[in-house]
Parts: sequence; C-alpha cells; structure tokens
Amino acid sequence: MKFTTRMAGAALLWTVLSHRVADAQLLPAPPDTGASRVQVGPFWLKPTLALTNVGVDTNLFNEADVADPRQDLAMTFSPQTEIWMRMGRTWMTGHLRQDLVWFRDYRDQRSANGTYRAGWYVPLTRLSLLAEGGYTRSRERPNVEIDLRAPRRERFGTVTTELRAWSRTYVGARIERRLVQYTGSDRFGGQSLREELDRARTVGTATLRHELTPMTSLAVEASVSRDRFTFSSGRDADAAQIVAGFRFDPTALVKGYALIGYQRFAWSSPDIPGYGGPTLSANLSYVARTSTRVTLDALRDVEASFDPNRPYYLQTGVAMTLTQRVVGPFDVQGRAGVRTLDYRARATGVASQSARQDHVTLLGGGIGYRLGRDTRLAADLETQRRSSPLPLRTYQGQRFGMSITWAP
Repeated sequence: MKFTTRMAGAALLWTVLSHRVADAQLLPAPPDTGASRVQVGPFWLKPTLALTNVGVDTNLFNEADVADPRQDLAMTFSPQTEIWMRMGRTWMTGHLRQDLVWFRDYRDQRSANGTYRAGWYVPLTRLSLLAEGGYTRSRERPNVEIDLRAPRRERFGTVTTELRAWSRTYVGARIERRLVQYTGSDRFGGQSLREELDRARTVGTATLRHELTPMTSLAVEASVSRDRFTFSSGRDADAAQIVAGFRFDPTALVKGYALIGYQRFAWSSPDIPGYGGPTLSANLSYVARTSTRVTLDALRDVEASFDPNRPYYLQTGVAMTLTQRVVGPFDVQGRAGVRTLDYRARATGVASQSARQDHVTLLGGGIGYRLGRDTRLAADLETQRRSSPLPLRTYQGQRFGMSITWAP
C-alpha cells in the first residue's frame, strides 16, 4: 500500500462548507471587548498566530498513483486579528488574515494569501444594520473540484438589516454582491479557469425570525440570485430559494444554525438542464461540561464547474468533528466527512451520454497538548480519498502534520 501525506487535509475538503457558514450568518451580536486582551488607543484587538501543516506533502498536486505523485516539505504561517472600534452606539469592525505558504523545493507553489474585511455595525433599539466589504487574494485551491493552486481575487459587499416588528419577531433583508476573478492564464483539465469561472453574483434575501426562547429562533428566508459570467455568458443563471430552520445563540449550549429548503436554477443556455431540488446548510456545535465538543457541518447546493461540457454539479456533504479532553492538558480529536459531486451535463456534446459522480471521503484524528491557556500543540493523522469515473481524477493519501496555535 502506497503511503502518501496530505497537508491540505480537512481545510481543503471542506472549503466550501466554511464559506457557507459565513454566508449564513444574519447579524452578529455586539462585539465582546472582554474577549480582547489587547487594546491600542481606541482599538480592541483579538490576535491569533498559527503554524500549521508542518510536514511532508508527498502528493503536492493531487495526482493519481499512476502519475508518480511529487512530494515536498511544507508549512503554513497564519497571523490574523479581529479589530473593533466603538463610535457612539455603533461599531467599526475589521478582520485581517495572512497565510504564508512555504514549500522547500517547489518554490513556484509558495504564496502569500490575504483576506481583509471591514464593516460598520449599527445596533439600535428596534433596528440593526451591518454594512461590510471584503477582499481576498489567494493562490490556494478554490474548492474540492480544482486541484490547481490558481491565483484569484474575490471582492464582496453586503448590507444586512433587521427590524424588531413585535416583541419576539424580526423581519430583515440582505443584499450581497460578490466578484470572482482568476488573475492568471492557468488552465486546469484543458480549460482556462479565467474564461470559465470569472463571474459576478448578486443575491437578495428577505428574512423572518421568531424567538422561540432567548437562545433559539425559528427562521424563514427567501432569496433570489443572479450569476453573470464575464467570458461565458451562456452559463449565466438565475435562481430562487426558500429555506426554513433554526438559529441558535452563540452563548447557547447548542450553537449555530440548521436550514433546509428548496431551490430552482435556470440557465441562459438552452442546452444546460435546469435544476430544482432540496437545499441544506447546517453548522452546529455542542459542548458538554467543557470537556467534550461536537461539531457538525452539512451542505447541499449547486456549484459552477470548470468543465464546459458539465457546467455545474450538485454538491452534497457532511462532516463531523469530536474533541474530547482526556487527562490534564491532553485532548484527542476525531474527524470524518464525505462529499459527493454529482455533475450535470449539457444536452448536447460528448459528455451528454455519460453520468459522472465524484466522491471525496476523509477520516482523521489527532492528539493535542495545552502549553498554557493560550497555546496548543497538536499532531494529526488524516486519510483522504477521491474516487471518480475519470482515472486521473482519482487519488488517495494520508498525511501527518504538526501545528501550534496561539490565541490570547
């Protein structure tokens, strides 16, 4: 059995899930300055430093076994901070993150990936408003479908508002504009990522939320969206979606949200089949007696593909993580996840005769040691596998990596 080491691990497998978590938040609570231990003038800061993925990546490009996968020594250094500044009854907020990715031999794969976000939060008596804008510059893999580390930029702007209409009932609205641009001439699977995936998405959402308890809300949300592709106008799409479910307060025993609903997509090109079906978005965590933590992520949604013959796929996934404190400063962690990419082909062309499903699975675990209240050292082992009808899209691997995190 061939032993391969994967340094991307769960972060790569669940990239899209993490994006959906951010998208699904409605309005945050006012900043908790008590959680910040750093103050510079009028600014409260909550910094974090992490050194992760320290180890050998023996399948650097997610190549099939028959392609003789290449290996390298890798590590990632990630400083980030949350920033708050009070302005009367309102808050200015910010988020800065830089990922410095280093490879020993394949220097052309090194990158400095930055994420920057700023916002203005206005919590009034009956009305709350949040305006945010952000920018990402990255050379990491954009999702589980594309194995190439292609440079890209993403920019977004959102405005979210919520009004307390009755004592426990809130109505709100949200509008978002997001731009995705691949900045190089990279090709993957014979296709130009810039020509196939550069796009702008506009989403408008109406929300209704009723507080069942101080910690639990019932939510109903309806949205419409438009995707406009810069160089492939035949892939332009209009969609409508309605979801319902529960949202839980960040201070509750169960935190997060679970939303299920129905969505319908229609594409401008007549040979791209429409889609209508269920949607799911969930991110839940549970902490028992400060020693056990369980998190669950789930997703079912439509995603654009780089393949012009199979222009989109239905993505379904679920992942679970269990962390258990054992003795003193030691804890153990287990992870498991599965993802299915169900591709939909054009009505014409060579791909229309063949169905395709890719499956990605992950199993992992590790042990952690608390060096102090703010610092954790961990060692992890993960196994990741992708199966596909296309032999060169199939790979499997294992990874062992070290990490250290400082979060005051």
